[in-house]
Amino acid sequence: MNHVISIVKDFTLEIPVKDIAQSAEWYEKYLGFELVPPVKGIAELKSASGFRICLFRPDQTDEESYWYVKDADNYRVRACIRVSEIEQLHKSLMESGVKVSDIEGGTGCGLTFQFHDVNGNKLIAWSGYTKEHDWYYE
Repeated sequence: MNHVISIVKDFTLEIPVKDIAQSAEWYEKYLGFELVPPVKGIAELKSASGFRICLFRPDQTDEESYWYVKDADNYRVRACIRVSEIEQLHKSLMESGVKVSDIEGGTGCGLTFQFHDVNGNKLIAWSGYTKEHDWYYE
């Protein structure tokens, strides 16, 4: 098995919404998602099978924000891929010629970097929450 593929732990869709609480309630009520311990400013939900979605309000004011969206009305869902070896994946993609952002973050919410697939779709690699959170999960 290709080692790059073996480090992927799960896949999360990040969905821009206008009202996080109302949207989380809708996903719970109509699709059976369960709200996981909250993080300020987002709602993370998971299905019975373990599939995760993250609801967030786009930030159109701070270009440095992880949640920055230039045009919230024409924004697309982005995919967040939780990986076990984020530094290794970052290096492997760079060496393969894939344009990647710098790794950002640190303790608490973990590390992330952005890259695009061959079609230009934005993908986010994420190391997962760190053990500093009391709701850390692997």
